[in-house]
Amino acid sequence: MRRFRRTLVAAAVAAAVVTATAGWASGTAQTPVTGPPPGTEEWRADRSLGHALPDPGSASPAEVAAFFADLTPRRRELLAARHPSVVGNLDGVPAALRYRANARTLGAGSDGRQILAYDPRGRGQLAEVFGDLTRARRVAVVVPGSDIDAGTFDRTREMARSLYEEANGLEAGGRATDDRAAEHHTTDSRTTKGPTSDNRAAEHHTTDSRTTKGPTSDDRAAEHHTTGRATDGRAADDRTADDRTAGGHMADASRDDRGEGPADGRRTGRGSGGATVGGRAGNVAVIAWAGYTTPVGVGLDAATGGLAEAGAERLARFTRGVAATGAARPALFCHSYGSVVCGLAAGRAGATDIVAFGSPGMRADSVADLHTDARVWAARAPSDWISKVPHVAFAGLGHGTDPTAPEFGARRVPADDTTGHTGYLAPGTSSLRAFASIARGEAR
Repeated sequence: MRRFRRTLVAAAVAAAVVTATAGWASGTAQTPVTGPPPGTEEWRADRSLGHALPDPGSASPAEVAAFFADLTPRRRELLAARHPSVVGNLDGVPAALRYRANARTLGAGSDGRQILAYDPRGRGQLAEVFGDLTRARRVAVVVPGSDIDAGTFDRTREMARSLYEEANGLEAGGRATDDRAAEHHTTDSRTTKGPTSDNRAAEHHTTDSRTTKGPTSDDRAAEHHTTGRATDGRAADDRTADDRTAGGHMADASRDDRGEGPADGRRTGRGSGGATVGGRAGNVAVIAWAGYTTPVGVGLDAATGGLAEAGAERLARFTRGVAATGAARPALFCHSYGSVVCGLAAGRAGATDIVAFGSPGMRADSVADLHTDARVWAARAPSDWISKVPHVAFAGLGHGTDPTAPEFGARRVPADDTTGHTGYLAPGTSSLRAFASIARGEAR
């Protein structure tokens, strides 16, 4: 009974906060972008191959991947040239082809970056890849919270780049931390096309930016990525066990494989594939995914689950699309309202790990309620203002139990030296080191 009364009091506080900002919030209410990508009607009408193309509104990512795997490189490129907005955003299309399609849409704006999705509708949505998505042994996806769109995407991009560099043992700017890794990961700096040093990290695992220009020798690369199998010389079953399944009960999250403390990101060595553990390459590709309509400010959208529900559908389809092209199962790193999205997508995303940080809740009372076999982690900095948000779910307001609360059952990630709500991926923090360890598949 006392617990119920506490819930009612907390709900009243939450309602008061939202009501106090209602006049301002009503002007920032968002309509989520849903449905298939721009250009879908033209795609549906296309009979250039003698038959209908897979419907973006109903075909599964696996069906899309199978369709593109059966096409010749020339036909793939022709479709990308004719329908760049569809090919660039259609989950299940090979990554290299999506990069080229989005480069056509963005023109000079792509700057040689690996843009995996670009949807200009609404406030604009983007996804960008750091590293070689198909060859990487591990894949991580950064899911942002409120106020992120095409205009503010650099915030999420910086988070993803920081995780990419830490997970692969690179210095800021993408330089490897030892000579052997540097020789493997870097190219002649003269090939860098972008106007800022930020673009270098995205190019270390990729081909020359000329691959975004259309069908030349790149046809071979497109064919290489469309088989739907692992393309790094290994059969799919040669991936680590964690790439295929989270598998059973894991060891206490407060210790790493050596029993030496909480997922602190320490490595036993680095090799040509990045960080290694016990001789196993730990190279990680990281995706900055701003692929849903986020809340603007702190108002009704942020306190309710409507945008998160729409975002969860898009996230689950996105991760299934990545997996359908032969990439490893992803780990999800979910910040703030992004953790609400991840909570709702957990049972469908096929993730190995789900990390909630700076979270207002995941719309679940416990890890069991997420209905996932992924390892679930949670972090909250001592100075994060999110701790002042009531962790309740009442009459549609609030997102439920604090993921860092013991009763939720998540593995805790150290964040004592993290500052504020946005400092979790800041270089040098214990939270970033722990996140990198999770991304590499070391932490259990």
